[in-house]
Amino acid sequence: MQSILPSLELDLLNAAVAARYVIVSATTIMGWDVLTHLSDEIELLFLPRSFRPPTIAYFISRYTFLAYFILQLFAISESNVEDQCNTPKATAVSAVGYVAVVTTLLQFLFRAKAIFSDNRFARWFFTCLWLVAAGGTSLLISGASSNICTDSDYSYYIPVISVLVHDSCVFVAISYRIYRMSMISWSPSARSDLPSTVRDRFQRTIATLWGKNLPSLTRALLREGQLYYLISLTGSISTLWLMLDMSLPPSDHLLLAPMHVLVLNVTAGHVFREVRLGRMREREISLPFQHELTTSNDTFERMSFALVQETPDEISLVDIC
Repeated sequence: MQSILPSLELDLLNAAVAARYVIVSATTIMGWDVLTHLSDEIELLFLPRSFRPPTIAYFISRYTFLAYFILQLFAISESNVEDQCNTPKATAVSAVGYVAVVTTLLQFLFRAKAIFSDNRFARWFFTCLWLVAAGGTSLLISGASSNICTDSDYSYYIPVISVLVHDSCVFVAISYRIYRMSMISWSPSARSDLPSTVRDRFQRTIATLWGKNLPSLTRALLREGQLYYLISLTGSISTLWLMLDMSLPPSDHLLLAPMHVLVLNVTAGHVFREVRLGRMREREISLPFQHELTTSNDTFERMSFALVQETPDEISLVDIC
């Protein structure tokens, strides 16, 4: 028994050192990203219609994440374990992190609702999905109020799974909408046999997945979404794997979580700035499905589900930002 205790203390010490390195790295990266794009954020404040929900969510998400990492940096510098596990302090830090995560998910919600602006059911579905994810991540606060400073409680599985399910559903829905829009202009080959139709549709699907048959804006939107989802999927699976690995000390179970949410926030902020500052301009990406069976190629061009705006001061009509 006496030989086990020193080994356990050494594992906890190594885990604490690793956690310090992770938090210091996350704080440095977040601060660097904020300073790098400070001129862009100042420009955002002086654009027309600046103080709208998407822009407000963007700024809250960015700076609450920065505040969260700074607070975590001070928390891990405490030499007394009891001070680190002080319930009010842990709850306050977790509450700041909760606001940061929820507002990051909110940016993705605005994006999905804009793309499905013609579908009321889809908009309500995405709103409910975001509320469920927000409720799931609220367990971060309840875990802190339970005086669990090692992040070893099973309730911490639910926030990670909630974020993964939310991002997966939204990404699949957006990708499917873009795919359906690209298929409207698809004209089948002269041969009407089943193999030819299947082959043509398969080729069209592959081209859509790579964005070859999409306008530049829609192609950029699809690729940015793929990047965001890939980061979310990889980070969530890696975090869950660490949480389920019982061979690790409890304090190692959420070791990757800070870097996971950091990269998600940086990616979501990048997408927002690209659209809002006109580097990726879009006019409309909603598809009126009620006309898709009778739409000709000329009508499809007039529908123009994704166009690059030529007017530099024109604001996107889709309410992503």
